[in-house]
Amino acid sequence: AEGAEARQGFVSGDRALQAHDSQHAIAQLSYAADHYPTLADYATFYLGQARHQAGDLAGAAAAFELLRSEYPQSVMTPRGELELARVLLAMGKNAEAAATASPLAAAADDPAIEQNARLVEARALLGQGNTRTAYSVALALRERDPSLRVAVLEAEFCGFGPSGRNGGFCNAMWFSLPNMRERWGDEAALAVARAAQEAVDGVEAFCEEQSVDAWFRRGGYLQVS
Repeated sequence: AEGAEARQGFVSGDRALQAHDSQHAIAQLSYAADHYPTLADYATFYLGQARHQAGDLAGAAAAFELLRSEYPQSVMTPRGELELARVLLAMGKNAEAAATASPLAAAADDPAIEQNARLVEARALLGQGNTRTAYSVALALRERDPSLRVAVLEAEFCGFGPSGRNGGFCNAMWFSLPNMRERWGDEAALAVARAAQEAVDGVEAFCEEQSVDAWFRRGGYLQVS
């Protein structure tokens, strides 16, 4: 009898969720999540949606967190992690939203989940003030699917803030190699210098691929005293 009641709670909760009767959905799905093991992962996911629908962001986040911790192999878990990232973004927890969305996008088998996770990641990075990385994530999305329309807008005006304060230099770190070697040793100093060189090469490649007229020119570097 209890199993039948739990199954009925699941069905009733799902219908209430579709009808936007959030409070009834929360009550029924909470019961189903606790008493209907066969579909407890589904009930937990829908419970998170019902709480989100009701405006209970903290409760929604708790449900989606429970889903991924208790049912990591469930087919609903990737969707739950995407919803968790969205809820964290809505709560203003940008760092947590990005930390949730980034590994999800990297591991997702479903292209729709990957795309939406990348969008959440880009928005979270923007919320942290990391405009350059956010733009890179958005650009990669558009390159994978040219049909997408993705835009990153300045909060103030074009070039406002750090993105408009570049002095025109794009240097590797080879000229600082002696100082870095003294401070960190040979291996770490070379690693930093090589990473900086890769960054310069990346800027050049980006300008060529995207037809960006940034006056990029390899002119060498001269340091005098």
